[in-house]
Amino acid sequence: MGMCTFAPQYVGGSGRLKKWCHLLSFLICSHLFLPYFAATALACPMVAGLVDPTCDEEIRMFFVGDSIVRGVGDPARVGYPRRVEDRIGDPRFTAFNLGIPGIEPGRLRRALIRRIRRGRRFTTAISNADYGFIQVGTNSYWKRQKPFRVVMKIVRLKRYLERELEERNGVPPVLFTAQVPLTEREYQNPFLEELNREIARKKYLNAFVNFGRIPVERLDIQDSLHPGARGYSIMAKQVHRALYRQVQRKASQIFGERSGAE
Repeated sequence: MGMCTFAPQYVGGSGRLKKWCHLLSFLICSHLFLPYFAATALACPMVAGLVDPTCDEEIRMFFVGDSIVRGVGDPARVGYPRRVEDRIGDPRFTAFNLGIPGIEPGRLRRALIRRIRRGRRFTTAISNADYGFIQVGTNSYWKRQKPFRVVMKIVRLKRYLERELEERNGVPPVLFTAQVPLTEREYQNPFLEELNREIARKKYLNAFVNFGRIPVERLDIQDSLHPGARGYSIMAKQVHRALYRQVQRKASQIFGERSGAE
């Protein structure tokens, strides 16, 4: 590190003064170059065209949310998480669908706390997770909750997952969220539209996917709420696009530039 020198050898005076100069030089260099060393240490080969935060040559991505995440209404019963995996088409990429029908953000956070502590399927799914996707809030309409309060619960959910998974896995997963899709229920849509505006305002949420922009008629809704196969395919396309664009930019900011080829 020849460029990082404080030149204490040119400082006259007592040996004590020179020692203090050496210490000051060390502190300055550590402050300037610690980010460089951290980024270099995490410069792992990309996997399936994606930054690999855990450096284990696999990409594990979990999806948490409500019945729409789960895939209710899909004849294939896989929803959009499995379709994202199919679009990537690389055996090193695995999607874990952790959708819970009927859930809202506050209950989802409490459910994850309980299930992660108990282990089993949830702990297996999030072990060494590289990415996570959150889509929730539609069911909060029935709780008569204000949209901005719903968003604060989503913020708490994201913070919990980042903190808990960094503690478990050593590095935090890159989490991003979605604005929710509209429905055929005209009475519910004004709430969902306001919720989507609040989600978009909260930059911390990384709302890189906007399901609210998908025209309702294209969602192929079967029961006034849940998309059909065509709708889930469109949603998967949006998640896939965000994962390879905005999410990769965010991952590079967090973990530094990646080196190497697949």
